[in-house]
Amino acid sequence: MKKRTKSVFNRIADKSYERFVRVGTQDEALELLAREDTLVLVDRGKPRSLKMRCPCGANHVLTVNLDQTIGIAWRLRVTGSLISLFPSVWLQTGCHCHFILRRNRVYVVGRHARPKRGYFDRSVQHPH
Repeated sequence: MKKRTKSVFNRIADKSYERFVRVGTQDEALELLAREDTLVLVDRGKPRSLKMRCPCGANHVLTVNLDQTIGIAWRLRVTGSLISLFPSVWLQTGCHCHFILRRNRVYVVGRHARPKRGYFDRSVQHPH
């Protein structure tokens, strides 16, 4: 008999979005996030970054780099109105929130836990 493994995806998402919005500039993304809580993809011919409110609940805006030409970047998958990031996002400062974004659903993996040493191959700077 096959052993069942626990998966974060077997539970209800901590937060979910109906869709994402595509904009052309960082300023447009920030203006949109000031009015509504959504996923904002900054796309200027190709995806540059994803902006969203941190799922920790503190309401600060995160910017996740998607552009490999300016540094280490996350991989993005867009399927219709759904967006996924690979790998997970783990903030190295501030709230240290660790989360997974799959198909517009956010699964918080950990809160207020310091990431393991050497984990920051791909890290997001906390805005504070």
